[in-house]
Amino acid sequence: GYTLVADILSQEPMHKVAATSVMDQLISSHPRDSAPYQAAALLAFHLEQLMRADHLARQALRLDPKSRNAALILVAALIHEKQLANADGVVEHLYRGTERTHLRLAYAELLIQSHYTSHARAALRKVLSTDPENDDARFLMGLVDLDQNRLGEAQRAFRAVSSHRLGHVSEAQYYLGRIAEIRGRRRQALAHYHRVAHGREVIDARLREAVILSQLGQLKKAQNLLRKLDRSDPEVAPRIVVTESQILLSADKANRADELLGQALKIQPHDPDLLYMRALVRERLGRVADAEGTLEGLLKLSPDDPRLLNALGYMLAEHNPSQLERAHTLIAHALKITPDDPAVIDSMGWVLFRQGQPNKALPLLRKAYARTRDPEVAAHLIRVLAALGHTPQARILLRQAKRHHPKNPALKKAEEVLNAAKHR
Repeated sequence: GYTLVADILSQEPMHKVAATSVMDQLISSHPRDSAPYQAAALLAFHLEQLMRADHLARQALRLDPKSRNAALILVAALIHEKQLANADGVVEHLYRGTERTHLRLAYAELLIQSHYTSHARAALRKVLSTDPENDDARFLMGLVDLDQNRLGEAQRAFRAVSSHRLGHVSEAQYYLGRIAEIRGRRRQALAHYHRVAHGREVIDARLREAVILSQLGQLKKAQNLLRKLDRSDPEVAPRIVVTESQILLSADKANRADELLGQALKIQPHDPDLLYMRALVRERLGRVADAEGTLEGLLKLSPDDPRLLNALGYMLAEHNPSQLERAHTLIAHALKITPDDPAVIDSMGWVLFRQGQPNKALPLLRKAYARTRDPEVAAHLIRVLAALGHTPQARILLRQAKRHHPKNPALKKAEEVLNAAKHR
């Protein structure tokens, strides 16, 4: 009951003082019960009152030293405060035996969500050192390997997990599909996604199937697949619209994507994913000021969102030469939060190129392209190679990228740049 109250109050971020007061009243009514302290800590965490969450979670643990939920709230608060050594200490000193294993696994998952993958690897190694067949640990280690671009290790981990009938089978198939996609094996990826039959990855798998079908030139089949998906869930519906918009944008149908997003925004006018996607579409339509304004507004609400930081930084670098310094700052902030994200690495390479530093841009763009065979990244790398006089390499890369994405606008522009350089 206390947790339900906290969940309800967490949906009122504009009323932090009143929400906190309600939880304080519950604590004062039951001062010897761990549950209201735990719920209050959970609410404080959701409201980003991290010091309060830390204090209340410790109070809950004093009253109930075996409360794993209180321990997890405390650990989550410490992670967000970047106190990883203290978080490690909590995990190591709270429990023994299987309870500590469960806590370590949950801790590793929190670390992965916060992009502390090296720390997550250390926590998972401790589990696997005593229980090498633990599927939960092997699955999470696969996520860590995938995040760090250790595709072979990740593939082995997910294959081992998917060979069992219980546990993470569907999830493992989904990530095997992601690995196949990264390696450019799209039909193999489709086969893996098709095997995802249950769990939270089902919708992700169907969306990825649609994207691949569109890349294979089967736009109608991709759209039909999306239209069969259940849109009754208000959290799922925008994701389906966003995916179809991405597909239309890749097919050079930006006007149709804009119409689709406009219809969806009439129903959910403040949905951040729809607004974000519309900004990307508006940029393609030449409405750059409109796109930048939307991203600026979203960034005010979520100033540490790496996706928004990256998108706005990239847009400024692409369209506003006078804003290159700010673009660099925004992308650097995003890179600090998600240092292994190929999209952000690509953006940093591109902004350096725009700042007249192609030699610094080249290794970043090579790294980004190694992690994703995205045609936009390929186009950036081709242009930097051309600028540095590596024309033969640029042409080989262009041929390879066009084989998979023959109509991509960025690749067409890169080809024009290459041809212009040839005639100079």
